[in-house]
Amino acid sequence: MRTNLFTCFILLISTSIWAQDQGNEKFSVGLHIALDQTQMQYRLADWVYQSTSQVKNIDAKARLGFSLGFAGEYHINEKAAFRITPLISFQENRLIFTAENSQMMTFEIQPMSIGLPVHFVFSPRGAQRMPYFFIGPRIQQHLGDQIDPTVFSLNHTDLSGEFGVGIKLHYKWFSIFPQLSFSQGFSDLKAIGQSGIYNNAIRSMNRNRFSLSLIVSR
Repeated sequence: MRTNLFTCFILLISTSIWAQDQGNEKFSVGLHIALDQTQMQYRLADWVYQSTSQVKNIDAKARLGFSLGFAGEYHINEKAAFRITPLISFQENRLIFTAENSQMMTFEIQPMSIGLPVHFVFSPRGAQRMPYFFIGPRIQQHLGDQIDPTVFSLNHTDLSGEFGVGIKLHYKWFSIFPQLSFSQGFSDLKAIGQSGIYNNAIRSMNRNRFSLSLIVSR
């Protein structure tokens, strides 16, 4: 149910952007694709470092993921624009807990999510190849894990700040915008109020993201 609601949300925003774009030079819309690499940063509870601890080590691993969506841009003037990019992301993230008997417990966390980066874009004017800079917040809503929440659980809403650089390449029939960005996670992903040895082993956790993306527009 939650997946269907968020999918409809993305389609609604994308359709609205496309409708506004028709016949209005202040609006532009494009297809957004990206490769994402995340990094989980965490702080362990003090008791993990004790010799009697039942959890001896925690390791976070993430494979290269990808995102698909639309980028809608409102041109404020020749140098500044406001952009929203509803997208859906797929990536495999794993947390691996090593117990005192060397037994490992692996959790696959938050493999699918939807995001809404909101950026202010700044660029010089009057060039066929224009470098630009963008900055703004990014909200990521994870669509759930197939994990018993009494064993291990994370928050599903992730707020981060994102910035990056890109270049606008204009051609006769279309334009492409390759860009590189980094987002710093501000939200603590550890679920508050959940008990259990694995939840208690982590004091706090956030997620950073590197993205190499491409926007193709008319």
